[in-house]
Amino acid sequence: MKHHQTGSTMISLMIGLLISLLCLIALVTIFRAVMVNSVDSRQSSKQQTQIYNGFTVAQILAQSAGFGFSSGTNVLIAPNPLQLNGGITVDNRQSALWRYYSTLGNANTLTCQGIASVINNDQNKLVLLKTAADGCAQTASLNSLKWSIDRVLAVLPSTATIAFALTTESCTPYGVGKVANHPKLTISANSTNFPICLSNITS
Repeated sequence: MKHHQTGSTMISLMIGLLISLLCLIALVTIFRAVMVNSVDSRQSSKQQTQIYNGFTVAQILAQSAGFGFSSGTNVLIAPNPLQLNGGITVDNRQSALWRYYSTLGNANTLTCQGIASVINNDQNKLVLLKTAADGCAQTASLNSLKWSIDRVLAVLPSTATIAFALTTESCTPYGVGKVANHPKLTISANSTNFPICLSNITS
């Protein structure tokens, strides 16, 4: 009498094990893809938040441009490269410079500030610029002053593009108040524009 084998053969066990391993590999691959996308999404969101925060600070600071002055060129897109501290060079038209009095009628409160796009350590940084306490001049060209980095406002990938434009348009800060002709500073980061109506300066 012949007896038929009714249990699992070694081959069927190995096939079952192989299928289980393939399923496990597929699950691990899916999990890894989900985690990578989640981390990338978090990093992108964090970077985008930092960019918007930095540009918002730049908008607020630039609003002071020209305060306390009745005439003169008190805001400027630097036409020539700037040499900063640490051997950092700002390319031409990659910085916006301005001056103002923090207290009206007080000559001791004259302040010069600016923002610039600099490439440093393979990153494109939006930085706040300053002059020495005695380095801000009332009438000298802003481009001729000695500038240094005050602090970093935002960090972007090195492939990102930051541009500055200065025009004269009918505008009002944040869309509130009476519309009049003022210089308008626009900061662009890739496809996003941040317009700043400089209401302290009339044209």
